[in-house]
Amino acid sequence: MHPFQLFAVRNKLLFFQIDQRFFYVTCRQSCKESALINLNALFKSGLPGECCLAVAITL
Repeated sequence: MHPFQLFAVRNKLLFFQIDQRFFYVTCRQSCKESALINLNALFKSGLPGECCLAVAITL
C-alpha cells in the first residue's frame, strides 16, 4: 500500500497524489467523514465504494 499525500479538501472533492499520479475522490456528503477515515481501504480495494469513487487525473 502506498502512502498518499493529501492535497486539498474542497466541499465534496478530495485530491491526492500517489507515485507521481494524481487522483480525486468524490463522496456523498453523508459519507464524507467515514470516507476520509477509510481512504486507505478505498485505495486498497481499487473499486468504487458505496460512498466514494477514486478517479485518476491525466495530466
